[in-house]
Amino acid sequence: MRRVLAGAILLLETAVVPAVAQPRPGVEQTPQLFIVRVAASFDDVMTSLQEAIKRRNYVVTGINNLDDTLAQRSRDIGGPSPTWAHYKVVGFCNLTLADEALRRNPSVGAFMPCRAVVYQERGVRETTVIAVRPSFMGQGFGERMEGLMQQVELDILAILTEVAGD
Repeated sequence: MRRVLAGAILLLETAVVPAVAQPRPGVEQTPQLFIVRVAASFDDVMTSLQEAIKRRNYVVTGINNLDDTLAQRSRDIGGPSPTWAHYKVVGFCNLTLADEALRRNPSVGAFMPCRAVVYQERGVRETTVIAVRPSFMGQGFGERMEGLMQQVELDILAILTEVAGD
C-alpha cells in the first residue's frame, strides 16, 4: 500500500504543473520572505495566526518567547531594553508533509518546522508576521523536493493571507 501511495504522490507531482505562490493582498513577497503587517494587537494577531495554522492542517510545535528571554538577559547584564514590546517565534508543521519530506531526504529536517516571527515594536499598534519561503530554503534539495516545498509555500501563503485579512 505504501508503494502505491508513494507512486500516486510522485505521479501527481510530475503530472500537475507545480503551483507557484502568487501575490496575495496584504502579503508582501520577496524571494526569501513573506511579510504581513496588521493594524491589530499582538495578542489578536497571535490568535489569528494559530487558528489559521490549525485550519490548514498544521500543528503549532512550539512558541519561543524571545521577548521575555532577551528582556531578562538584558536586565541580567544591565544592557538596554529591547525595542519591541513582543517578539515570538512560532513553529508549526504539517505532519503528513513532514513525514514525506523526511522520507525523500532526511537532511530537510534541518529546516523544520516551519517558522513565523511575530513582533510588535513598543508604542506601535501594528504587528508584523514574517515567514521564510520554503522555495528559498529548499533550493539545495533539487527536483525531488520541489513539489513538497511548493505545497508548503502555498499553505504558508494561505495562512498569512488569512492573518492579513483579519
